[in-house]
Order: sequence, then structure tokens, then C-alpha cells
Amino acid sequence: MRWLVANGWCSNFKLSPKIFPDSGRGLMAREPIKAGDTIVKIPSKLLITVSTVSSSGIGHLFDCGQIFSTQQVLAAYLVWEKHLGRGSFWDSYISLLPSSFNSPLFCSEDQLIGFPLFIRNKVNEMKTKLDFLFEDLLIVLSSKVCYHCNRKYSDFYTKNDFMWAWFIVNSRAVYISPSHNNDHTIKLCDDNSLALAPYLDMLNHSDDAKVQAYLLEQDGTYCLRTLVGYRKYEEVFIHYGSHSNLKLYLEYGFVLPENKNDVVSLDFSELLSAISSVFRFNAECSSYKYKMLKSHDMLKNLYLNADGFSWNVKVVIYVLLCPSTVELKSLYRKIFSDGFSPAEVDNIILVGKHLASVKSEEMLGYLRDIESLCSSEPNNESLQLCLDLLNHLSGVLNKCMTVLENSSVI
Repeated sequence: MRWLVANGWCSNFKLSPKIFPDSGRGLMAREPIKAGDTIVKIPSKLLITVSTVSSSGIGHLFDCGQIFSTQQVLAAYLVWEKHLGRGSFWDSYISLLPSSFNSPLFCSEDQLIGFPLFIRNKVNEMKTKLDFLFEDLLIVLSSKVCYHCNRKYSDFYTKNDFMWAWFIVNSRAVYISPSHNNDHTIKLCDDNSLALAPYLDMLNHSDDAKVQAYLLEQDGTYCLRTLVGYRKYEEVFIHYGSHSNLKLYLEYGFVLPENKNDVVSLDFSELLSAISSVFRFNAECSSYKYKMLKSHDMLKNLYLNADGFSWNVKVVIYVLLCPSTVELKSLYRKIFSDGFSPAEVDNIILVGKHLASVKSEEMLGYLRDIESLCSSEPNNESLQLCLDLLNHLSGVLNKCMTVLENSSVI
């Protein structure tokens, strides 16, 4: 905070850093905060953006004709600034960044073998993406020598360092309008809408938080206004977005005790299998039904949640149960008017209950596997978070079953 003040930051005495038992380091209200109060202001010179990188000592490395992602550029900059140590303008900020994450991406391959397949698949997708971004960066850096230490950049741009920096950006960057963030020469493949904001990124996430970010026109100061009030000594939160616990676990390394965005995803094949089991016939999907569902994006967002299941699950079950001779016009009329008969609703609910039962048994199996891993590695926080996540999802399925058992209308 002394470093911030020395570089033009005006301290907000309504907030103070504090260690909280549930969320760790965060910001506490030192006095009552009203809805509408601006709680943080960060001068533009203390935001790390692509423009910051472009004008830095490594900016010339990115003027090579190659196209990068914003997150890739910011992560590369963090690695370089970290290696400068006390010679970095950002040293006071970087020294307070977390040194590790509890995301399963940082678990060993031996540990990941015991994880549920739906988590392993997501981890592998993210690892593949990070491998590509890292290798892409090495193409630019491999033959270049750092003016600061006379070493090749590739000597200190390790995969582990890049993963650390990528997660810092992924979990702490704030949104900034591309129209205010275009003073650079680096070619990007995405909207330039990310910035690292020291101090502001000490705010933790809550589903109940409501905030509004804005820039002061005269000097580009980044401001954050809370739309909910806080009592004295309460933790003040920011809202990262409507993320499920699975996303929070994968990309941030934590889960929330109650998360209204939690869902249990389903595959199209699981719906076919459920219909076959409930109605004792081999459920199939004709090509014209499949094309119709796909063309209207009905094969996406298939999930169970605490309120039952998604609209798309309802539609897909209905379409699969329709006779193969049904006309498309009839399907469209029924689906888009929500004109399902009581018998059709009953059949849809029967399939839904079967799906919830199957997924519940599956989740219990996952829980047993992770409990076994946790008992052998009791101090592994990522494994404990995985166990928490699975317990939350099991609770979602229990609520789903209760809703479907007591419902005749979806």
C-alpha cells in the first residue's frame, strides 16, 4: 500500500486487508459502506495492460508479426517482471501474488487418475490449451537474449512459470473496455479487455456481490462501485461472474459452500440410455430429428440442477419419445408453444428421475474414490476441494430428485 501511495494511489480508508477464516486474504469494511459507494480507485499507470507490455523492455518481442491472446501477453509479461526481482517496478505487487493454486491443473498425473472423468476431461482440455500457448510463446523467445541478465528468455520462461502467470491473469484480471485499451502495437486474436489491478484483486468472489466498474474520463482511473451495502467489519466482495463450482475449482482453485449456478451436465447418449431403461425399448434418434435438435442448439446445455433440469433436456426427451413418423411442423408447434400434454410431461419426468438417480449413484462412486485419495494425502487442498465440489453436486442431485418426485409440471 505504501508503494501504491508513492505512485499516485489515494488510499480508501473504508477498506482494510484482513485474513478471513472462510475466504483467506480479502478486504474488510472499516466503516459502514452504502450501496452506490465507490470502494476502489486505481490510477491508470498502476494497471497492467497490453499497452503496459507494449511499452516495456520486452514489448519489441511481440512486434514480430505473430498473433497473441491478451492473456498470453500479460502472462508472459508477469514472468519477465518476476525474474527482474527488486529491479521490477511491479515487485511490491508481484511479491504479494499467490505462489501456488489449488486448481486440479496443478495436481500430478497419478493424482488425476483418481479424479472423476468429467473433471479429468476439463483438466486435459485446459492443459492442451496451455501447452499450445506456451509453445507458441517459445517460438518468439527461444533465440532471444534478455538485456537484463544476458540469458536466453527460454532459460527462465519455464512451463511452470508460464502456468503460474497464466493463472494469475485468469483469476485476477478485471474487465476493461477495449476502446480504452488500444494504445499498443501488439497483434491480438481477441478483444483487448483485460487488466491486472493491484489492490483491487484482493477482493474475493461472492455470488451475492453486485458491482459496477467504470473509468474516469479525465485520467483513465479504474473505479469500482458496490451496488450492495456492507456493515462495519464485514468482508467486501466482487462478482467474478455466474460461474459454477466446477469452473471456480478449475480456473480459480476454490469452491463456494452454496452455488446456485451448479449443474450436473448430461450427454445426449445418456438421455438415449435413460429412455431405453425407463420404457424398455432401444431408443434411437432419426437423422431428421437429430438435425432439427442440432440446428436449434438443443443438444447444448443439457443438465440437471436443483430445480429439475434444463429446458433443452425436456425438449430432447420429448423429441426422442415422439414416433419416428412425426412431422417437423408438429414438433415445432409443440416445443415452441410449450404445449405438452399431462401424459407427455409425466413421461418426461420419469426419464428425468431416472437420470437423476443414475447420476446420484455415479456421484457417490466418485466421492468414495476421492475420499480414499484424501485419506492418503490429508494435506492436499486441491483434493479436499474436489471432495467439497462432489458433495455440493451430490446435494444438487438430491434437490433435483425431490423436485421431480413432487412435480407434475416442469
